[in-house]
Order: sequence, then structure tokens, then C-alpha cells
Amino acid sequence: MDELPTTHGEQASTSITQADTADQSVRLPGFYKLSTGERLSLLRQRELLSSDDFRALSSGSHRLTLAKADKMIENVVAVQGMPVGLGLNFLINDKNYIVPLAVEEPSIAAALSSAAKLVR
Repeated sequence: MDELPTTHGEQASTSITQADTADQSVRLPGFYKLSTGERLSLLRQRELLSSDDFRALSSGSHRLTLAKADKMIENVVAVQGMPVGLGLNFLINDKNYIVPLAVEEPSIAAALSSAAKLVR
């Protein structure tokens, strides 16, 4: 599969299915072109997200509350939101990885994914 279909706001195409090989299940060309909902659907279809995680991320129920943050670390005064993207194409010790990235710089996920693809 060279490119993922773009559906401009619709759910991810049903023609996208779990790939035949482990390598193909984590290779996601064109991922950046999809909407956030389509990305989550694709990750679920490829079984890279559990159904519970898919529901939490889709609904927004995964957000950290101040009360929960206060139980995690000392001296909490606030919770700061950060976008979470994915670093794609990582091959480490002959195993494929998708790496979650909480960053505010827009080019980091793209640069890491591109570099990982180059060294595969």
C-alpha cells in the first residue's frame, strides 16, 4: 500500500485492513493526511490500539484531571495539555515500533518519522 486513502472527514476507508506482515501493520504512509478520527480508526483496525484505548481517545475521557494529577506527583498546581503525535517507521532490534510523542514543536514527529524511515 503506497498511500492511505483520504476521505476528507469521513471515517477511514473499510479497504484499509490489518496488513499481512508485522512490518506492514506499523507502516502507515500518508498517515499525516488523515483526520484525527481517521488516524484513530486506522490504528484500531491495525490492532495497534486496544478497543478501550480507542474509545478513551475518541471520546476525550483520557484527559488528566487536576485531582488525578495531584495523586501522581507532589506540589501539583495545574495540568498542561500537550498534543500527542506518533513517531512512525521505527525499527529497533528488528522489532517495529510506533512511538508516542508529546511535543509542541510541529516538525518533530515528521522529522523523527522521516529519519526512522531512512535508517530502516
